[in-house]
Amino acid sequence: ENDAWKKAHRDRGMECQKSEDRVYSLKEQLAQTLRTRGDEGRQLSEAMQETRQLNDELEQARNNFQAAERERAKAQAAKIAAEDQRDRAHAGKTAAEEQRLAAHVARTTA
Repeated sequence: ENDAWKKAHRDRGMECQKSEDRVYSLKEQLAQTLRTRGDEGRQLSEAMQETRQLNDELEQARNNFQAAERERAKAQAAKIAAEDQRDRAHAGKTAAEEQRLAAHVARTTA
């Protein structure tokens, strides 16, 4: 009976040790999983931050492009206005020259 008790006690001790080993192993697995997820979380956070920064840079580039387009359109409009003014001045000069020649012709034929 004493031997049976010792054997049962030893068996329970071995079962207990196996359970403790499993618990330790599971705790290690959990710790590793948490570390991995922590690393993944940090990587995700860094990627999200980089994405926000790139979006900000893209928005700034878009704004700069639109401002440049507005400036180009203003310059084009100013160029067209200057050409129009030059053409009008030329037309006025041509009309004045025509009137002067017509007056000269009228004087010489009279």
